[in-house]
Amino acid sequence: MHLIDSFSGTSRNVAQDVIAVRDSEGDVQMAEFFQAGKTDASEAEVRATFASEFPGAAVHAGWIPAVLSSLPEAAWAFVHLDVTLYEPTLAGLEYFQSRLSPRGVILCDGSIFCPGAEAAFRTYCERNALGYAVLGHREYVLVNEAR
Repeated sequence: MHLIDSFSGTSRNVAQDVIAVRDSEGDVQMAEFFQAGKTDASEAEVRATFASEFPGAAVHAGWIPAVLSSLPEAAWAFVHLDVTLYEPTLAGLEYFQSRLSPRGVILCDGSIFCPGAEAAFRTYCERNALGYAVLGHREYVLVNEAR
C-alpha cells in the first residue's frame, strides 16, 4: 500500500477546476471551491496513523506528478485517485493506467465540487479510447481489460 499526499494542501486550480458560485447579491461567478494550499492533515499525523494501523504502508510526501517517479516500478492492482483537481488527476491517470495489472482498477472520486477531476478522467479515457463506468456518487472507474 502506498499513500501519496502533498501535505501542503491542494495545488493551484486551472480553468477546468472552477465552479459557478452565487455571491451575496445572487450573481453567478466562476470560483475555486478548493483554495490552493488548503490542507486537512499533517504528514506526522498520517505517518503515525499508518504506522500503527498499516505498518507495511509507504507514505510519499510530495506533489503529483513529481512524487510518482519515487514509486517502485510495479503492476498496480488498485489505484484510488482522490486529488480533487484536473492536473494531478490527469498526471495520476497517465502514470498508473499503463502500469495497471490485468484487471487492475483505477477509482477516481468525482463531485460537483471537483469538475476538474471528472474532466481529466473523461479526457484521458476519450483520448485513449478507454471505456469506464460512473457510479452513483460520481466515482469514475476504469478497469484494465488486458489479460
